[in-house]
This record gives sequence, C-alpha cells and structure tokens, in this order.
Amino acid sequence: MVNSSHITESLPSSAPHAALTRRDALKRGALVGGALVWTVPAIQSLSMGAADAASGSVPPPGPAPALCIPSHGLLLVRTAAGVLVGMKVDEDGSIDGIPSKNGDAAFLGAAPRNYSGWVKPSKAGVTVSGGRTADGKGLFLAVPAGTTFVGAWAADGNISGGPGSPVGLDYAAVTPSGGRVTFTKSC
Repeated sequence: MVNSSHITESLPSSAPHAALTRRDALKRGALVGGALVWTVPAIQSLSMGAADAASGSVPPPGPAPALCIPSHGLLLVRTAAGVLVGMKVDEDGSIDGIPSKNGDAAFLGAAPRNYSGWVKPSKAGVTVSGGRTADGKGLFLAVPAGTTFVGAWAADGNISGGPGSPVGLDYAAVTPSGGRVTFTKSC
C-alpha cells in the first residue's frame, strides 16, 4: 500500500493546492493502486432561459382530447359478389342498415363519395357485429368476414350544419383497425 506522503511528494511544489485535472487524477490513480481510475461526467444542473425556449424547441404534447359517443356510425362494405352493403350503429349500440332516404343517404350519395344502391346486411346475407366499446366512449362495427371495406364515417349532430354536410349533421371519415371500425368524437 502506498502512503499519502508519497502522493504529496509527487505534486509539483509550485502548485501544492492547485485544482486537480482529470489527467493528473488518472496518473495518480495509476501510481497509487496500479489500476485505472475514471469518473463519468455528470450534469449538475440544467436550465433554459426565455431565449432558449423561443429557439424552436417543441413543448411536450398536451393531454389527448376526451372521447365521447357520436350520434351514429356508418359503414359501407362490398361482398365478394360486388353487392354494396350499408350498416349503421346508433348511439345506444343498436345495429341496422343505412336507410336509403335520410340525411345519411344524402351524405353518402353526394360527391365526392357518390355511393348509392346499398342494401341492408340482412338482404345481402351479411352478419354484422358491433355496439358500444368496452370503455363506453365510442361505438364500433366489425368488418364482416368475406367483405371488403369501402368507407366509414362517424356522424354527429351539429346545429349549424357543415360545409358539404346535410344540415344538422357532421361526418368524419374513419378507417378500420384490426378488422373493426371504431366511431368516436371529441367531447
């Protein structure tokens, strides 16, 4: 074992109390124990001033908007035989075909969609499953087996109507995920 007087004697006499550099510490560590001594640098403090904040840094995203159940969801699929099938899930979770003469039919028939001539699932021999989501914050329809997804929209009441929407309804396009379509709206 090396005694500390040996280390003191190896310091330059001109700077007995000078700050120790990393290089000096490594050299002395090798002299003392014959092993390498090294320390990982650590951040001791970090601050950001107003000028730094304005330099283009992006703040973390805020909380996601709360989700609620829309008035209903619409789903169009096509069977292997080419039949267009229209289904609808209402806010209470009940499932039916899309009526051919109402605001939904007007929306689907208008450009750029131009859909018409769909039939109810029962007429096409298609079994539909869906209802309310398990968390109670949305509606869903499963894309029936043997069909191809065509389009889906969440529909909700709007007193003023919206551009291109029938008065009183707003529609938002929805895409399937995992074989089902989930319909929600921001609260």
